[in-house]
Amino acid sequence: METTYHYIDDTVKIDFNVPRDVKNVMEMCEEADLQDNYGLYGNLAEYFLDTLCKEAYVQGHLTKKQWEAMERRYLL
Repeated sequence: METTYHYIDDTVKIDFNVPRDVKNVMEMCEEADLQDNYGLYGNLAEYFLDTLCKEAYVQGHLTKKQWEAMERRYLL
């Protein structure tokens, strides 16, 4: 059975290592999306992109290109 995403751009693949806290929230975003829970997804995605990914980039755990890929995949 094919997975159907509602808010996530499934054409953008995250095929690189990410910090554990980022990965955990990515998984929560994926689950909220599959459940078509727009409110939860929106809150998680905003926190995920504006806080976690930004911090991972500042700390050198993500490159600018990787951060941009996350934004393309999860941005509303």
